[in-house]
Amino acid sequence: MKLIDDGLPPQFSAGTAAVWVAALDDALMTQPTYRGRRDKHPDGRVVDGLRLARNAVVHGAVLATEAEGMKFPLSFPLDYGPMVWVSYERLTAQWQPKGKRADLVIQREAYEAHLSRQELRVPVARALSWFDEVRKRGWVT
Repeated sequence: MKLIDDGLPPQFSAGTAAVWVAALDDALMTQPTYRGRRDKHPDGRVVDGLRLARNAVVHGAVLATEAEGMKFPLSFPLDYGPMVWVSYERLTAQWQPKGKRADLVIQREAYEAHLSRQELRVPVARALSWFDEVRKRGWVT
């Protein structure tokens, strides 16, 4: 399965993936043991970072990605390198997350640890791995 569709702009695919990850996570939160298991699992911890990225894209109209690598300051932008999630500082430069302080701290830590400067597909693949683990173990009813 391709995680980021080459036919779409990477920013669109990354934002869409973050929206779906947060939606699935919200649906699973109704299960009493879900959050504890998610927060203990290395791939599950990525989800809060993707939730922050989703919030930035949806509520702040922020581009959460950029090209990484060598850039040439020519008359036309020429980027060389993979698309990555922007740093937390860049993500929140023009938009401030809102919500419970404790949740915002968790989301920031998850974003900085698992998304910031990572190639787009890496955290998305980890979140999908987490959801697959939930399915395989039958942790949802």
